[in-house]
Amino acid sequence: MRYVINHGDFFAAVAILLALVVFSGCEISKRLADRDDENAIIWKAEDSPYIVDSTLVVEKDRTLVIEPGITVAFKRRCKLIVRGKLIACGTESDSIRFTAYEDSTSYRVHWGGIEFDSCDSGTRLEYCLFEKYSGDDFVIL
Repeated sequence: MRYVINHGDFFAAVAILLALVVFSGCEISKRLADRDDENAIIWKAEDSPYIVDSTLVVEKDRTLVIEPGITVAFKRRCKLIVRGKLIACGTESDSIRFTAYEDSTSYRVHWGGIEFDSCDSGTRLEYCLFEKYSGDDFVIL
């Protein structure tokens, strides 16, 4: 199971994701995202941290905007695949943190990192911290 950002109708996508959360135990902390337009979602700082328990895909012609100050915590072996556009622009004083999700049962947890798969040329990452990631078919930074 994976979260796919590829629906023209954002509310339909949110309904599907909420159904997955309710019926399969999936987690994304607090609200999923706010709507900017039909092709973009925004993760808000006040809803941080975002906990992802399955591979997250930003599909072609779609955009994921992550605000400064957000922590995105991925459960074991989960990763972010960017085929569309990712805008993750932190600031010098308020960076964006990508890390592994850890709880009381976690031991040496690593997430799969970020894979850029023919992504949009407008993709930007600024003032982002990457912690506890692993992967053998792509490189971050």
